[in-house]
Amino acid sequence: MDQGDEGGRQRDPLAKALQVLDMLVDHPEGALGVRELAAMLGSAPSTTHRVLTMLAETGYVSRDDDGRYSVGFELQRLAWRVAARFPAPAVAEPVLRALTEETGETSALGLFDPIRRQITFVAQVETQHRLRYMAELFHSIPIHAGASGLSILAFLDPALRDRILHAPEGLPAITSETLTTPEDLETAMAEIRARGYAITHGQRASGAVGIAAPVWNTEGAVLGNIMVTIPEQRFDPALEPQLSAAVLLASRAMTQIVGGRAPLRTR
Repeated sequence: MDQGDEGGRQRDPLAKALQVLDMLVDHPEGALGVRELAAMLGSAPSTTHRVLTMLAETGYVSRDDDGRYSVGFELQRLAWRVAARFPAPAVAEPVLRALTEETGETSALGLFDPIRRQITFVAQVETQHRLRYMAELFHSIPIHAGASGLSILAFLDPALRDRILHAPEGLPAITSETLTTPEDLETAMAEIRARGYAITHGQRASGAVGIAAPVWNTEGAVLGNIMVTIPEQRFDPALEPQLSAAVLLASRAMTQIVGGRAPLRTR
C-alpha cells in the first residue's frame, strides 16, 4: 500500500472535522443540519454524519432535539483558554483607544492568517461620530482589497506576495474601486513600502477611506496591522500627514507590545 495514499486518507477525516467546525462557527444561525453541512462540504450526508458523530462524542459539537448541530462546550472551552493566553483585544485596546482619541475615528487591529492568506480584525475602538465605518470582527477578508490588506500584502515575502497576486482564483473586486490586477497592485504596493503605510478610498467598503500600517512579529515578518477608517465625507486630504503619523505611531507601539521588530529593509 502506498504510504502517501494512506496518509492522505488518515488526514481526510481531520480536515473534514475542521471544515465542519469552521462552518458552524461562521454560520450566522449557529446551527446546521447534516444535509446542509454535507451540501456546503460537497460530501455525502453519510460521511458528514460520521464526522459529526465523532465531534459530538468528544464534545466539540452538540446536537439539539431537531437534529441540528452547533458548537459544543469543549470547543468553547478551548476558545476561552486560547483567548486568555493570547488576549489580543485586551492588549490592543489601549493602543487603539489612544489612536481613536487622537484621530476621532474608528481604529482596529487586524491579524494576518498565513494559511488562508486573509486578514481577520480582532479588536476595534469605535468613533463617537454617528456616521462611521466599522470592521467586522473575527471575519476573514481578502488581503488585496483596502488599506488594511495592502498594508500587509506590500510587506510580505516577495515569493508569497507573488503567489497571492497570481492565485488561480484571481483577485475578485469587492467594490468598483478594488484593484484586481497584479500590475496595479504592484504599483500601489511600491508606493506603500516607500511611505510605510497604505491609504485607500472605497476599495473594500464604498465611501470609506482607510489608513493602515503594519505590525511586525519577533522575526521581523508582518503579523497584522493597525488601521483607522473614515467616511469619505469627513475625510480632509490635508490631514493625511497627521492621520498617517498617528497610525504609524500606533503600529510601532503595538509592535513593541508584542515584542516584534520592523525589518531593516523591505522589498
